[in-house]
Amino acid sequence: MKYTMQEISNMPLPFPLRLRYALHLCVACLALCSPAAYAQKEMAITLDDLPFAYARQLTVDEQRVAFESVLEALEKHAVSAAGFVNGVHLTKEKAAWLDAFAEAGHRIGNHTFSHPDLHKMSVSDYMQDVDKGEESIRKWLGTPKYFRYPFLHRGTSPAIRDGVYTMLCDRGYEIASVSIDNDDYLFNKKLVDARARDKELDLRDDYIGHILERSRYFEALAMEKLGRPIKHVLLLHMNYLNALYLDDLLQAFRDAGWTFVSMPEALNDPVYALPDTYAGPKGLSYLERIESANPDAAPRD
Repeated sequence: MKYTMQEISNMPLPFPLRLRYALHLCVACLALCSPAAYAQKEMAITLDDLPFAYARQLTVDEQRVAFESVLEALEKHAVSAAGFVNGVHLTKEKAAWLDAFAEAGHRIGNHTFSHPDLHKMSVSDYMQDVDKGEESIRKWLGTPKYFRYPFLHRGTSPAIRDGVYTMLCDRGYEIASVSIDNDDYLFNKKLVDARARDKELDLRDDYIGHILERSRYFEALAMEKLGRPIKHVLLLHMNYLNALYLDDLLQAFRDAGWTFVSMPEALNDPVYALPDTYAGPKGLSYLERIESANPDAAPRD
């Protein structure tokens, strides 16, 4: 199914949202006419749940060392990353970590205050948490402001999805969509839980293999849906797992032919301006939220 200009005009949405979708579709259609303008295998690195995710029995000092290890890996590979913060975990000491993150040239965005699930609360309560999150990180927010939905949950109905999106846009946010989703958080939980039991695990090969496989999958999905490579956005987390393996992961990406771009550069790819057509319980890659814009694509079952 593809949306025409007339169909978008007839959508039961507020006029500003219909207009935004119509303009986005124009940009995306122009991009499809010149796929050669997009280099292959480009990726932005993003990290959720700053200052630190799922620490369990790690001391604050151990978390700090892990945070610094992630920064060192990003610097080594000349990556300009973006990090999304849950303000509930900020302390005076951890605020200094965000200072270091920003001073290293990385962007900081809002990931809400307490990482709530939009699918389990009212829209008004959710937006209050968004606003509280912004207040907690105001000193680090740049222009434009970026927002990422916790759990990648955007709404179980079109009304909720479009209503929250409109309110975020009205607050001046750009949505930091994800094209390459994965299970790094599950690898981290396994690693941290084992460490809490004084058991050391080596998940390097399994983790890197998983991320590379997910990247290949979403590369193929982009080609299927758009008929061209896109600038991808990879979702990772600021956690103990990536403190150990991010350096090796970034090198594995380089060895596989990937180059790294900033998140703003990646989000300029017109794919992220295509209308979000999914409303439901899943947290999905943006590539799974859009309809095919490739005239040569075979219909999906």
